[in-house]
Amino acid sequence: MSQPHPDIHMQRKVWDLGEIQVRHHLVKYPDFLQHRAVVEESWVQFHAGLQGAYVFRSEALNCRYELAHTHHNLLYAPRLDLEIENQSLEIETLGIFFKPAFFLSWAVQGNEGLQRMAEAVSQERSTLLSPHWQPNPQAMMLLIREMLHHPYQGPLADMFLRAKCLELLVLQAHAYEKWPGSAPSFNETDTSRLFAARDLLDQQWENPPTLALLARTVGLNEYKLKKGFRQVIGTTVFGYVHQLRMQRAQQLLLSSELTAKEIAYETGYSSPQHFARAFKREFGVSPNRMRKNPAQGAEPQN
Repeated sequence: MSQPHPDIHMQRKVWDLGEIQVRHHLVKYPDFLQHRAVVEESWVQFHAGLQGAYVFRSEALNCRYELAHTHHNLLYAPRLDLEIENQSLEIETLGIFFKPAFFLSWAVQGNEGLQRMAEAVSQERSTLLSPHWQPNPQAMMLLIREMLHHPYQGPLADMFLRAKCLELLVLQAHAYEKWPGSAPSFNETDTSRLFAARDLLDQQWENPPTLALLARTVGLNEYKLKKGFRQVIGTTVFGYVHQLRMQRAQQLLLSSELTAKEIAYETGYSSPQHFARAFKREFGVSPNRMRKNPAQGAEPQN
């Protein structure tokens, strides 16, 4: 990690457990400052705020957050850049850093949130468990205090801390699964970006961008793009592209002399058979039958 601002006093404790590192920071500021930090190593990081308030920005995560009091989240970036602006003169945090391979060995067996994180980590895509930072529940704060003030030494201390790190990971995944506020809310800016994503797909449906590229282009993270698209637009990104292709296929069937095979390739399908199956699922009739009797397949199937 890069060196902190020279006027900042930092008390730092690090426990190296091999595949896991535990880092506790108590930072005291002389004034309200801005400084940058970079984590060059690739880690999956459980981050918990224990006291204080600050703003942080990250280009890698494409985010800006104003955080205060207690809060927690799980994040990953191959190279994590942070711009930090303290809003209190003392900040205390706990970070648990998991090596990606170790995290994956556990997360793939976890719930939907951990599995989604695992997919991003395996592809080296920067991500957050949730766009929302929850307050630390009492059980989590008690567990953290046990970690910081345990009585053990040597190998027993390592065993204790390793077990508590995994317990925290379970608590966090469970908290985001159960917390009703974990579903994203979409303000006016978010909504306009979601509609911008839809407009971009309208223009590029023949060769649509990847989710990662689409999210970057409109200024959203992938999680918010996927959840928001379903909530605001009413379907998934993939489902929307599929609808555009089906609409174009129907138009070509009814207004051109192209064969069904030609239309399949025109609308981006790898084979006429795949196209015919998708078309029948959408409209309830085969492409050839719709051409012969347009009224029979006028409406998509729901």
